[in-house]
Amino acid sequence: MREPLKIVITANGEGSRMKAISPKPKHLLYYGGKRIIDCIVDALKPFGEVRVFGAYPGSETADNWMVCGPTGSRKAQLELIRNWKNVLIVDCDVIPVFAKPTFVPDFKEYFEWIPTQPNDYIFCFKSSLSKYCGLHFTFDGAECQSSGCLESAIEHEVSERPMPRASGLYFLKDVGATADRMTDPNSIASGMIGAKMTPEQTFIRVGDPEDYLNALK
Repeated sequence: MREPLKIVITANGEGSRMKAISPKPKHLLYYGGKRIIDCIVDALKPFGEVRVFGAYPGSETADNWMVCGPTGSRKAQLELIRNWKNVLIVDCDVIPVFAKPTFVPDFKEYFEWIPTQPNDYIFCFKSSLSKYCGLHFTFDGAECQSSGCLESAIEHEVSERPMPRASGLYFLKDVGATADRMTDPNSIASGMIGAKMTPEQTFIRVGDPEDYLNALK
């Protein structure tokens, strides 16, 4: 029997990028009249059980809050749930706005579907900004022809033209296996070679002062 989808929002980083504009961790800043963490939880809870990693006061509104201090790396975050299967990892600096995908009727059906598949899935969008992890996909072979398979992931990749970048949502069939494959401890994508792509262009990015202030406009 397959395990149902689990959703984990990682909110236990240092939050150093936002210190230029606020002493608060970024997920406790406000967007649209709500804290960012609450926006993320509200967007995701229709699709499965949501849990949040973190240890900041005032963040307990999310279902099944899991207290933990800063881990130091993305790999260390995954080690906390090494034995979990069928997990959607969500960064705390992206608010998922789910537009209707072209390949299924809606995202509720999509999130019911991906745990039945043998692959990892990585959400991506197009951007020329190097602050987002660059992703390269191959469409060679029958397995990769329909939606592409991740061939490499390069943090801070410079590109003059928009290219696929990691959105901050990662579906992992086996968390421990992904952690073991990571070649960069701060890049979950580096452990997802072979993953299928899920494109999006509607998520709201709030990970640094520039993104956050742009989102508020």
